[in-house]
Amino acid sequence: MTIDNFAIIIGSMKCGTTYLFNYLSQHPEIAPCEPKEPEFFTIHHEQGFEWYESLFQFDPAIHKVALEGSTGYTKYPYWYPNAAAKLQDAHIQAKFIYVVRDPIERVESHYNFGIVHGWSRDRDILDDNAIHCSMYAKQLDEYVKRFPKDDILILNFDDIKADMAGVANRVFRFLGLHELNPKQFQEVKTSDRNYTAEQSAESDFYYQLKQTIRIKGLYQKLLPHTVRTAINSLFKRKLKDKKQLNLAEKQQLVEHLRDDLIRLRDDYQVDISGWSITPLLELRR
Repeated sequence: MTIDNFAIIIGSMKCGTTYLFNYLSQHPEIAPCEPKEPEFFTIHHEQGFEWYESLFQFDPAIHKVALEGSTGYTKYPYWYPNAAAKLQDAHIQAKFIYVVRDPIERVESHYNFGIVHGWSRDRDILDDNAIHCSMYAKQLDEYVKRFPKDDILILNFDDIKADMAGVANRVFRFLGLHELNPKQFQEVKTSDRNYTAEQSAESDFYYQLKQTIRIKGLYQKLLPHTVRTAINSLFKRKLKDKKQLNLAEKQQLVEHLRDDLIRLRDDYQVDISGWSITPLLELRR
């Protein structure tokens, strides 16, 4: 093992994790993974740890932390085996970053992202996948019972939208790294980031081709950022008529998430007062 310190963004899906990843990657002491979501502790574990480490251009003389962000690590138990258990078995030194978002917004974004990538509109917006990804306390439980609670940082998506540089410096402090002056950050265009990706997506052919190249760690090496941005714009396709939850669906979502949201607020001290789901939750307590 050549990397002795990892920072892992474990989710949640459609909560700005790619936007966060790109800001954190600007720190000179962080070696970002390429691709951002290797999903090593879920679907690519058979590749072996040497393969996993090869995805980071980690230089011990420069870098202190290797960063990745696989949202599949908090999709237990619907999609994958328990990633938290696999991480524990790996005996690596790691800190975890988990981003939470108003579940109504997250579910809508999740569904629209799927539609633009080929899901049928007949698919239930409140399927098991959407529900489990929104059970934030349930997902956190799997990590808290295996790792020190002080090694898990919970972020709110609303704070990322309001002050990304401030959130990034909070993460740097959590990782034991020096802070950056906000002027040192290069702006990341939100229109190209994952938390608005439900509005557009590449053609299926280009998306699959790019993922194949990325998994070999070549995409970023072969193409400069400006070139990648220009190519991406050629393959974008827009989603029309984005789905929003109706009142009955929101109430159904509350019934699924009631106990989990209360635990998130009370046990994990996450401020959910600004979320649109909270008034529905409080009315039925």
